[in-house]
Amino acid sequence: IAGSQNVAKCLGRGPRQMEDPDLLTEVPDVLKRLARVVARAFYTNVDVVVVDALVHHTCVKEEDLIELLYLERRIVSRAVVSLKKDKLVKTMTRSEVTGPDGKTHKYSYHFINYRSVRESTFLSRIETIFRTMWMQLYTHLSMW
Repeated sequence: IAGSQNVAKCLGRGPRQMEDPDLLTEVPDVLKRLARVVARAFYTNVDVVVVDALVHHTCVKEEDLIELLYLERRIVSRAVVSLKKDKLVKTMTRSEVTGPDGKTHKYSYHFINYRSVRESTFLSRIETIFRTMWMQLYTHLSMW
């Protein structure tokens, strides 16, 4: 789920190619705030900065993300891999023709998968409830 109009422009997709169920036409502010809160709760500071940049810019080329954050490539790549591992960030690769010689280069575009943010929040809430119930049961049984 990402702002499909911005992602479509970013990835060069037309309206007929927007059949991906993970894309919404507009990202609600609630989901943007939720993504930021989830990042701050479960991830490192660098990961939080990357999430903030992706929330603000919707879809960012990896080179632009590096320039935007003033961080080294390996640090940004490590953060993106960490976020991709948890399915919080999605990456699309696109070949683009650059320069007059007609050479093509592959560029990676990153954007937040808001569906995953919502699901991870739901699952972590359920896990917290079960952990609390288990601790209450354990303390109750240890009193016997």
